[in-house]
Amino acid sequence: MATLLGKILVLLNLLLSVIFAAIAVGIYVNRINWPGSTQAGAGGTVQGVYDQKKAEFDQWDKAAGLARTRAAVAEASLEQVENQRLSNQKWYADQLATLEGRRDPNGNLINAPIQVISTKTGQTVLDKNGLPVLVQPDTPLASHQAYLASLRDIESRIAATLDQIAKAIQEETNLTVQVNGVDNGEPKGLRAMIHAEELAQQHAQEELKFVKPLRVNSQVEGALLTQRGRSLDARLAEFKRSGLARSQP
Repeated sequence: MATLLGKILVLLNLLLSVIFAAIAVGIYVNRINWPGSTQAGAGGTVQGVYDQKKAEFDQWDKAAGLARTRAAVAEASLEQVENQRLSNQKWYADQLATLEGRRDPNGNLINAPIQVISTKTGQTVLDKNGLPVLVQPDTPLASHQAYLASLRDIESRIAATLDQIAKAIQEETNLTVQVNGVDNGEPKGLRAMIHAEELAQQHAQEELKFVKPLRVNSQVEGALLTQRGRSLDARLAEFKRSGLARSQP
């Protein structure tokens, strides 16, 4: 029993020795150079926390000094820049109003000339105030409202033309029905009526051919009857003359 306990104590002693040795190595490798201490030899160690914070503070203090200098310079021109910003906003608002389309007090659209931005070698040309230089375009432009009004007028004319086309199609359909009629034949179309008229004329011609000989015979018989009547009249007159002659002493 004593031997076992001794072995356990030896193992614990060995384990604690290893742990403390590892801690010692870690402290030695990662030790901090505190203010006033000597610098490490070859291999170097990390700089002290104080020196690190002091270097960081000096860096930010230098940046703050530069920022204060720039802020002082910017503050001197802040009022001028703000005034220029307001002026630029008004200028751009006026240009946008012109592009949209201005109206007079009566509400009528004013056709103000529309200008475009001048460019040179692909870059916008600016004036002394930093605003874009405007020039007249090669092709005259109108405002947005003017284009909308023109579009509405074109749409209205297109609608009127479509209405005329629809009426023309309906009229053409009606004329087609008048010419060809409908499928069930009622009412008859002009083609059917013309065909019926042609058949009627053909039948009339056939009847005329049939009646024509009878008409000639009737004319001949009428002439014979007329001639016979004249002969009878002459004979009657002759009888009358004969009777008068006999009655005289």
